[in-house]
Order: sequence, then structure tokens, then C-alpha cells
Amino acid sequence: MNRCLRSFPLICSQKPKILLGQRYSLSMLKTCNVCNSGELETVWELPDFPLTGIYVENLQGVSYDNEYQQELQFCQNCSHAQLGNQIDPTFLYRDTYTHRTSESPISAGGNRYLLEYIRSVTGNREFNQVLEIGCNDLFLLDNLKDRSRNQAGVDPIWSDGVNVSEGGVRLWGGFAESVDYDALLHTKADLVITAHTFEHITDPRLAIESLNGHLSEDCLFIVEVPSAERMLEQGRLDQVFNQHVNYYSVTSVEKLLSPLGFRLIDMDYNFSYWGGTQLLTFSRADQSNQPIPKRQINRETYLQGVATFLASMENTSKQIENSRGPVYLYGAAQMLPSLIYHFSVEAKEKIAGIIDDNPMRQNRYFPNLKTKIVSSDDLPDLSNATLVISALDSARPILSRLLGQRIRTLIIPNGLI
Repeated sequence: MNRCLRSFPLICSQKPKILLGQRYSLSMLKTCNVCNSGELETVWELPDFPLTGIYVENLQGVSYDNEYQQELQFCQNCSHAQLGNQIDPTFLYRDTYTHRTSESPISAGGNRYLLEYIRSVTGNREFNQVLEIGCNDLFLLDNLKDRSRNQAGVDPIWSDGVNVSEGGVRLWGGFAESVDYDALLHTKADLVITAHTFEHITDPRLAIESLNGHLSEDCLFIVEVPSAERMLEQGRLDQVFNQHVNYYSVTSVEKLLSPLGFRLIDMDYNFSYWGGTQLLTFSRADQSNQPIPKRQINRETYLQGVATFLASMENTSKQIENSRGPVYLYGAAQMLPSLIYHFSVEAKEKIAGIIDDNPMRQNRYFPNLKTKIVSSDDLPDLSNATLVISALDSARPILSRLLGQRIRTLIIPNGLI
């Protein structure tokens, strides 16, 4: 499930099977996904919370019934956060998941950053067995063949069971909790990589425990996940959505990997991706006593982060309500439904259109929004319009593009990019 800014784009015909009123099962989480503690506290209620990444060609005859009662929970024991209700992962990742890393410029850029980080942190070391959990279209594994004898990947986008790619990469088509590593691996893994996968996994402890006995004593484990610390620091609570069940702090990732004897030895951030993803390297061999400084977060940090975000959404709503001329959203990002969810009713009613430069999204709709996605070429003069940058993770390039145009008002919902 690698590379998740993407979210999970589903391009649907007029009557997509998942939009006909069908409901999908929810798992009610009662204990922490990382430490199994029952010390969970709800820090944010999200009633009727929409799914993201679904586009339809026509709203006629489409019954949208994919909103769920949701909540964000915080674990007092290990500082992990998670959604209280997990939607059936088979629906989310096997029935609807179509993203490929190479097709997304942001995702591809993130993968290049991660590849350079891997090369930097591993130096000249060569590996017997590389394993990537969430390998998607094999970008990383193909680019690590020059320093590894064997490569293996896990991802539900591939066919069930063990497969072999044209380039010789062994693949497990299925979820990380169910891998038969005896069948998949040539030898014990001495480098494990997982990028933008563990935030989606329903049972990350089981996924980690299943690796027991399949790792070398000097194994390195490199993890990239969205940073809970950065999300709270920036007030980017729009990054809470139904497909991310887990919100990791550095401490909670440490807790997750500690049963297999891993210790954190290096940490970096990619500030151009999701506002700052965290890249963490763990080692079984390096057990030095030099701790890496990290920010501690707690229940109050989350409550303040939620309050800050909601205040920014209220301010954005007022700006939209008070704007003159037509109001357009710029960027039909896959997570747009979860952002608009936090706008006021009056602000939503003022939105005249959604602009996007991706031809695959143009002339389509989000099923819970009645506004068609169009190209900026299809609109009249925008000099009297208000544009709201609605693809926040692409806000920097979008803003750079728009500043040279004659536009009456530009609004960035949370003011940070």
C-alpha cells in the first residue's frame, strides 16, 4: 500500500458497486494497536465522516451511503493515536485501490527522497535479502537491486500468494498480517523497508510479530510514516481520514518494533511530503545507549491540535462566506471530501466549482459533492474570483503557479504550507 498521499483513487462509472447504499463492516477498536493497552481516550468525534479518493462520472442514479461514525483515540501508554472504527480493509485496499507510485509526481518524489535516505543511512553495505512491506509497483526494490542479492515485496495489489515479477522480485499478494515468509523469502531479511503502509494496517502488532524468525541478527528496519508530531505542529488535522487507522509518534513506532529487538538509530523528515513524513531507521545490532532526542506528545497535545485545526476551518469558512464573486476550490485532491467536511454549511453552498489540472479527474464528481471537477481552461476570467487551495499537500507548487495570475483572492485553509 506504499505511497499514500495519493489516498485511494477510484474512478467509477455511473453505477459503481460501492456507491449503491452498500455498507461495509466496521471493527470497533478497544485497545491500542501498538501496545495493546486499554488506556484509550477519544480526543475527537467525527460523525458521518466521508470516504476519500472516489470519483464518479455521473451523479445520476448514484446513492452515496459511505459516511461512517468515526472518532480519533489517543493511547496514554505509548502516545499512539488511531481511529476508533476501522472499515473493512478488503474493501478499502482490494476492491477500490488503484494507485501506482509512478503515476503520482508527489509520490514518486517521495520515493526518490526515501531511496536517497536508504542509500545514505546504509552506506556501502550490501544485503542478502531485502523485504519491502507495501511494495506497490516495485520502485524501491527495483532500485536496490545493485546492492542486494534477493528482493521480496508484500502488497495486496498483487495476485494472491507468491508471485515473481518480470525482474525477478518475489511478491506476496495479500495483507502484511497474513504473509507466508517461509514461502516468500530466500533467506532471512537483513533489510526491511516499509513506506506509508503501517498507517493503514489494522493490526500492526501482528504484522510485526509475523516477522519473528525471519530477520537476521544485524537486520536494519527502515520505516516511513506520516508524522503525528508534524501533523499536530502544523494543525494539519485534515490528514485524519478513514483510510489511515494509525497515527504514529516516534515513540509509538519504537514501541511497535521493540519486541523484535530493534533500537532507533537514525531519524529524518521529508518536509515536502505530507507536511513532514518521518523516516526512522532501527537496528538489531546497534544497541548503543545514545538516545535520539524526540518531541513528546500527550492527550493535551492532541486536544490543542484539534482545537487549532477547527479554529482554522472556522476562519476559512468565514473567509469563503464573506468573499465576493464566484468561489472555486483549486485542487480536486483525493482527500478533499475530508477537508470540506470541516467547512460550514454556508461556505459549502458558496462553492461554484472545483478546478483540477489532472485530466483523469476532470468532468467527474466526488459522490457526496454536487460540483463538477473542471479544467481552469473551461472557466471564464478568474480576476474577480476567490480561489481556495484545496489540495493542501500540493499547496506550494499550486501557490507558485497562481501568484502570477490575476485572481481577486487566494485562500489557504490553514495558513501553513
